[in-house]
Amino acid sequence: MRRVKLLLAASLAIGAVLASAAPAQASARSAAATWNCFTTQNLCLFYGSFNQGSYVFFQPGVNDANLADNIFTPSGAGQGQSATNNTRSASNYNATHPVVLCSGINYSGVCRILAPNDDWTFDPSFWANVESFYWGQ
Repeated sequence: MRRVKLLLAASLAIGAVLASAAPAQASARSAAATWNCFTTQNLCLFYGSFNQGSYVFFQPGVNDANLADNIFTPSGAGQGQSATNNTRSASNYNATHPVVLCSGINYSGVCRILAPNDDWTFDPSFWANVESFYWGQ
């Protein structure tokens, strides 16, 4: 009986350690992913022109009809600001799919195409005026 209690106590202790480590590991992975703008295939939106300042990134196939809830997170100019109407340049690191950037929510307004493997500092008419985007075919 004593042996069963010891095994049960050991199992519970190991389970508690694993349960407490899992969220920390998940947080570490999430934090690492947040800062991983320049990975192949991603779209990166930058606060500054010429891909400078803070940024936010999106994986292929992840469309966003309203950028208001996306925050520039890395340190640099624009950190903590919403990507909506604050994006001044973008890079499409995807080799096959273009991205369509639009000046209105829900893919409305003026829309422009960012070709695969291309970057763009927005002209004055589009400067700080992006509110949504979607991946093309």
